[in-house]
Amino acid sequence: MITLYGFGNIFEGGRGETKDLRAQWAFEETGLPYRFHALDQTRGELETEAYERISPFRQAPVIDDDGFIVAESAAVVLYVAEKAGKLVPSDVQGRTRVMQWCFAATSTVEPALQCMDVLEIFGGADRTSVRRCASSPTDGSAASTAVSRAARGSPATTSPWRTS
Repeated sequence: MITLYGFGNIFEGGRGETKDLRAQWAFEETGLPYRFHALDQTRGELETEAYERISPFRQAPVIDDDGFIVAESAAVVLYVAEKAGKLVPSDVQGRTRVMQWCFAATSTVEPALQCMDVLEIFGGADRTSVRRCASSPTDGSAASTAVSRAARGSPATTSPWRTS
């Protein structure tokens, strides 16, 4: 059975916003059996040498499938989907579209959201700071536009390079 290492105890501001929730969602959605190993971030469990052996960046989530270790939330989700034979289309274009959105989630959308979270959690969350963070030319505005187009079912969801 696959073991998912995720947060059991985390600082208050991080509750409900951790990347291991993506992995849990994939397991629950596919019905693939797994065991959850709850990590205690507040006691430094992610900083131990034992955990570093399976997670060199000392982050969660990580899965251990009978000795095969996978880290990074998007990689974990894709692995679970592949192993279960669910969530990912069988055709190359469909599979590529899923990978594209996994990369977009972690490379484009997430940095803008993290910036806003940091401002909110640690202070300085005035409207100007949040707006600047969310409209960053490298993260926020592109993320906002892509997600908005995808939600509307615009051509951007079938051809991300179209401008119309």
